[in-house]
Amino acid sequence: MNLNKITYNEDLTVNEQTTQPIRAFAEQANVIEVLAPRSDFNAAFIVLQGLKGTALNPRLRKTQRLYMTPLSAEGVYNRWNFVVPGAILNDMSLMNSTGVRVQVQFWYATGNSLCVEKYDTETGIADLLAADYPSATDGQFVRVIDTDTDWYYDADTSTWIDYEDKYQVGIINEPTSTADFTLEKGTYTDSPSHAPTNTELILQELDKMLRYDGTRSMTGDLDMDSNNKQCSAANII
Repeated sequence: MNLNKITYNEDLTVNEQTTQPIRAFAEQANVIEVLAPRSDFNAAFIVLQGLKGTALNPRLRKTQRLYMTPLSAEGVYNRWNFVVPGAILNDMSLMNSTGVRVQVQFWYATGNSLCVEKYDTETGIADLLAADYPSATDGQFVRVIDTDTDWYYDADTSTWIDYEDKYQVGIINEPTSTADFTLEKGTYTDSPSHAPTNTELILQELDKMLRYDGTRSMTGDLDMDSNNKQCSAANII
């Protein structure tokens, strides 16, 4: 695993970061872990952008907000991590990016907003919210990433209802300063690829002439008399 770690100050500026490059040819191996000395965040998202030198690559748009997985706390720091998809790194590599710029966005709730949730489903969310927030009061709401809407609790029906929009009140998004990593270019493939040489192809064809027990698969005599090709010493490999 190629772990790249970023530690933030309380004002979300970068305190320190690792320096090893992100490898474009290593699927499921590039992990970005972030630590922030804050306890009031409910969700963290990462945004990636390709670099050319120290400038943003004009041929690539930044990614959408990508959900980071929360981890156990480390001292005063909360932790999240993210496995960088190979497809994103392929695009950056093919567009001649030389680096990857990372920004993290921390979202948290205030007032009537209880939390930001991601359930990895778009069905049964009302039941999931009822189980997670049994003490919710009328009008309190939760931002659900899966539907990209806010859900509010209706005390009259004792159910959670999709607002089908966002209240835009009570959800605060705090972005960090950016951190840059060098990108080792390459193209990810599902399995190692190899282009055989001419010699290998010839050997493969000759190998087809042999049985599994080592005997030749050809029958009868091999008559070379009909071969009129004249060979000289210069033609012999």
